[in-house]
Amino acid sequence: LKHSFKAPPPSIPEIHFIFNYIFFVFCEFLLLIIISSLYIFKLIKSCLL
Repeated sequence: LKHSFKAPPPSIPEIHFIFNYIFFVFCEFLLLIIISSLYIFKLIKSCLL
């Protein structure tokens, strides 16, 4: 017995939404890294001086 049931392919808006979400998360992560690295740099600089 063969099951020919297939899940419908995701529509274009769904794919677009997923890519937008991934891009947003990536940008947030990048921003967080930049801010934290700047903060750490300032902290090290203040410790050295």
